[in-house]
Amino acid sequence: MNLKSKLEDITFSVIQHLPIIPSFLMNWADNYLNRRIAELNHETIRQQWDKASLEKTLSEIHERQQDKEKHQ
Repeated sequence: MNLKSKLEDITFSVIQHLPIIPSFLMNWADNYLNRRIAELNHETIRQQWDKASLEKTLSEIHERQQDKEKHQ
């Protein structure tokens, strides 16, 4: 996470504790949340692809080991 993201996270945390939130901060918070949700969705999809790739590789390794055992 870069410095800008950390600062945004801190700012959002502070905004959450304000009793009254001005409209420009509400707009900023809305944009911030939409961007973070998109980032998390992207990360989730990337992790799912990584997991599928690892599972495929593991399956191939098991198949090779079984083939080796059959030929011995």
